[in-house]
Amino acid sequence: MRSSTARRLSLLALVALAAVSCGGSTGPSGAKASPTPTPVATLSPAMTVALQSGDAPQNLIFAFGSLWVAAHHAGALLRVDPVAGKVIARIPVGVGPGSAMASGDSIWVVDYQSPALVQVNAATNKVVRTVALPANGCCQAAITGHLVWVSSGEGDSANLDAYDTRTGARVRRIPFLASPVFTLGKLWADTSLGELVQIDPATGAKTTTAGPSGFGFTAGSESHGLAWASSGGGNVAGLDATGATKVQGHRTNGEALGRGESQVVAGPNDVWLGDELGELLRIDPTTGEATTVAQLGATYLSLVVTPGRLWVAEFDTDRLTGFATA
Repeated sequence: MRSSTARRLSLLALVALAAVSCGGSTGPSGAKASPTPTPVATLSPAMTVALQSGDAPQNLIFAFGSLWVAAHHAGALLRVDPVAGKVIARIPVGVGPGSAMASGDSIWVVDYQSPALVQVNAATNKVVRTVALPANGCCQAAITGHLVWVSSGEGDSANLDAYDTRTGARVRRIPFLASPVFTLGKLWADTSLGELVQIDPATGAKTTTAGPSGFGFTAGSESHGLAWASSGGGNVAGLDATGATKVQGHRTNGEALGRGESQVVAGPNDVWLGDELGELLRIDPTTGEATTVAQLGATYLSLVVTPGRLWVAEFDTDRLTGFATA
């Protein structure tokens, strides 16, 4: 984001991902503009949803038949009807919400500037619980059963805490971990050194993986049995359940994938990458070959896949764009 807080969607610690210099749940890391690539293929928008000026949308999810997106600068969670293309609820959730995750009948929002974990009932669009967090953290939460995992603090002071979704009570703390993600049936996090580890949600035990240093996942990045991860340096890869790289993302001209902070999500047939300077790419999940499909201007992008559509939140232009993918 363009404020002192930056967002961190990826599974790595702020140290590893410039894609996330936190103060915030996820905003641009301040990457310098580079020449805009010329798209070699075109993905045409099927629908555009204009938000309020200054909303700064980021970290889309799809749940309960709706799109949910954190309006970071507006301190609100937005609920969007993806069929009508309209905002149907604007829910105040704190100072600087950065991400949201669905569990049971609720949406859980990380407001990393308050800092707080906020529970919103999806049936009523009302806040039903606010849990104070011990320190600012960023930005993505993960859900395993009745536990919501969220990090607080940064670097060597980072802690990964688990809160019971039924009571709001903290039930576990694991020091020196951040950026939790549940994918490939496992809970992952990263250390202050940028290492990917797996965590046993029942015991808190952690296991170092074969994952490359400096990589992180985002929710919804699983495709063809691999979880796709990205680094702040433009490296993208499909990793197996051990963290080993199985498919390396690449352009045909050898240039890095993504500029600045980037996010990877996956659909039934394709992997999608959006970067901090507005480039949207399609990646073949079997070969790793990437093709630019749209250039949305110099703005941080966050993505989510819904049936037949790829939705993109444009941070600086306060807009959601839906692209037909089937």
